[in-house]
Amino acid sequence: MVTVDLDQRVRFYLGRELAFPLDSSPCAGVEVRESPKRSDERENRLSVVRIGNGALATGIPRVAAAISPVIGSLTVEELFSPLGPAELGRVGMVPGSGMRVGSDRSSRPTRGEHAINGDNETMKSDPTSVFALTKEQLRPVVEEIAGEPVQSFDISVEHRVAGPYGVTAEKVIPTFAYTTRSGRTGRMTLFAKRPYQMLPGHGEEHHYRYLAEQGAPIPNMYGALADDQQREILFLEYLDVVTEPEPCTRFLNDLEQFPKFVSLVAHFNAIRPSGEYAARLRRDIPQRPGPPGWDWRQRMEDVCAYLDRIWEHGAEGDLGTALKHLCAGSEESLGRLRDLAMGLVEPVSEMETGFTHNDCYPHCTGYRRETGELLIFDLEHVGFEPRFFDIAPWLGAPDHVQSRCVPREELAQYYLEEYARCGGGSVSLDQFLEGTHILWLTYTFMMLGWYVNQALQGPTDRTKEDSEEYRRWNCEELQRQLSMLCGEVR
Repeated sequence: MVTVDLDQRVRFYLGRELAFPLDSSPCAGVEVRESPKRSDERENRLSVVRIGNGALATGIPRVAAAISPVIGSLTVEELFSPLGPAELGRVGMVPGSGMRVGSDRSSRPTRGEHAINGDNETMKSDPTSVFALTKEQLRPVVEEIAGEPVQSFDISVEHRVAGPYGVTAEKVIPTFAYTTRSGRTGRMTLFAKRPYQMLPGHGEEHHYRYLAEQGAPIPNMYGALADDQQREILFLEYLDVVTEPEPCTRFLNDLEQFPKFVSLVAHFNAIRPSGEYAARLRRDIPQRPGPPGWDWRQRMEDVCAYLDRIWEHGAEGDLGTALKHLCAGSEESLGRLRDLAMGLVEPVSEMETGFTHNDCYPHCTGYRRETGELLIFDLEHVGFEPRFFDIAPWLGAPDHVQSRCVPREELAQYYLEEYARCGGGSVSLDQFLEGTHILWLTYTFMMLGWYVNQALQGPTDRTKEDSEEYRRWNCEELQRQLSMLCGEVR
């Protein structure tokens, strides 16, 4: 596959290579066409190129017919992720069968997992579609699954990533079918992820290993490898992921799911890290992007800067009609919101800290397939914050602001019971309600920066291709959040 920058020289040569004028190529999405430039020679049967926000696959007639139903259902980002070659492998068109590999790699054909078997020594060193790892590199993961040495194994990709794809990592869901040296056969599907860029400090493997020993409600880890750029690749238990879209209204009102989520968060927050793990975590936190440590004054000053930006663009109409009316009407609301934000610094700074996930959303959770137990993943941001920071966005708002399956106080009492049961200690209901309300306000303020950036700059999540619709949704969500905050200062 080739990704191109469309300057005039590239347009000319690519158009000649494809035998199509680029003006007729897709401006978005994935399109498959027959091309006279393709032939039945092995290396020229299929070409896949990325053109702006679209992708064009050209092939000989039988190849075009075979791949159309497969890649026509993929997004552009999925096609150029490990899922693309894996899906093409299902119809016999794996890399090395005519799909050309990107210009930043060797022009030597690569073989996908369907072209490799465990008995071929030469092919063991060829890259697979699991982040281009070789079978020899993957062998320890498969032997961890099997619980004993394996004689051979095959790899297929039969599942697509469910829910929001996210902004920090590539994902693929490989299925390993193996035969052990003792003759036993087995099969298991895993979830594999690789960050686009490693964060400073220790990677997720470090957290999964320690927290598994503490009985944390997290998926099993079957191995961690590194690619040629030393990026961590995790192999985790494959879960039925919760795919609730924001603002999670249905999830909050689901009497079966939401209490399980509350219990899960309580269990996670009750963990008391100690020893070298806690010491390392405290050393890692200041290295992460954003204000150092727990500098809440700096965080709220950043919020005030975002409020100024919202008012500036809102008054110009860049954020929709509703926000234009709010921002152009008076500076008084802006001043009151700034005062409210800065007034949160002292009470939040004085709160007792605890172990927190810091990205505690339904889409970071999933159900264990064998037992139905709800688990939480994506551990790259775990740390120490005010101890009820994770649950505050869900239980901090008054009932008249945020509807839930049962009243706020009942859910709060349930959280505290679960928190105490898991070793978190005893906390009074009044203290919890007051603290989570303050933290809900704080979190709502902090999210304004995300919404305004997404509204003005377009989607960061690589699966959101409809930029205008996504911007519109963020404008609406920004207006909803500001309305809630304005209700607190009237």
